[in-house]
Amino acid sequence: MNLKRVALIGFMGSGKTTIGLFLSKELSYPFIDLDDYIEEKEGKKITEIFSDKGEDYFRERESFYLNEVIDNYEKVIISTGGGIILREKNRKLLKEKSFVIYLYGNFDTLLNRLQKDEEFKKRPILKRDMKEVKEIYEMRQKYYRETAHMILDTEGKDPNLIVKEIIKGLQAYGKM
Repeated sequence: MNLKRVALIGFMGSGKTTIGLFLSKELSYPFIDLDDYIEEKEGKKITEIFSDKGEDYFRERESFYLNEVIDNYEKVIISTGGGIILREKNRKLLKEKSFVIYLYGNFDTLLNRLQKDEEFKKRPILKRDMKEVKEIYEMRQKYYRETAHMILDTEGKDPNLIVKEIIKGLQAYGKM
């Protein structure tokens, strides 16, 4: 585990990008939103990748770029996509090479956040029936929990408080 590489995992709407940006500023570490990184490298939006080449292709590229970021950054805050934990090799890599924080939020709260966000229509998973989306959320819980070194409940918390809790957690695990 590398405490200088911090990976934020969680379902869509859990605040990975927001918290990642705050944490990056607080620690003076570079910030990488893996979805943005993938879009830049592939020259396409994730929705286009999904529609043109399918989810399997996207998941392969996601794994490749996760490896690339971890190989190229000693200090970094990584905001991952919600499905990064679907592949065992990603879970293993994250757990071994970074300090993984699961930003937990209950389904209804996350869905409410997402529906207020202009990004709502850009998320391929949200084009499905909401019952199916909830099943995906529930199925992923096991993987988020198994991968995380630290689990933070984000319900009703200000991002600044969450960042303070993360820093306290990093300090508890060892020097940053």
